[in-house]
Amino acid sequence: MYGSRRCKRRSGRRRIVRGEIRLFHQIGTTAPQVKTYKVDIKEFSFGTEPLTVEAGSKVVFTNYDEMKHNAVALDGSFETPLLGKGESFTITLDKAGTYGYFCEPHKQFMTGKIIVK
Repeated sequence: MYGSRRCKRRSGRRRIVRGEIRLFHQIGTTAPQVKTYKVDIKEFSFGTEPLTVEAGSKVVFTNYDEMKHNAVALDGSFETPLLGKGESFTITLDKAGTYGYFCEPHKQFMTGKIIVK
C-alpha cells in the first residue's frame, strides 16, 4: 500500500512539472513576434508575385521611382499617402483575407495583392 501512494505522488509531481512546462511554453508563445514585410515600388510596379503574410504583420511600402505612388486597398481597408522617391509608409494587417490594391495615379496597370493568413 505504501508503494502505491508513493507512485501516485510521483505521478502527481510529474503531472505538475509537465503542467508547469506547458504553462511556461504557452506564456512564451502568447506574444508572437510581429513580422515586417517590404513592398518595393520600382519601375511602376509593386512586384510580380502576391505577398503572403501572417495576421498582425506590418507591411512597409517604399517608393524607389522618381514618380509619386501610393497603395490603396480595393476594399478601403488601407490607403498610403502619395510617396515620393525614398519615402516609406507602414500598414498593419490584422484580419485574414486577400487584399487587392492599386496605385491611385496609375490604377489602370499598377496593382498588387497581399494574402493575410
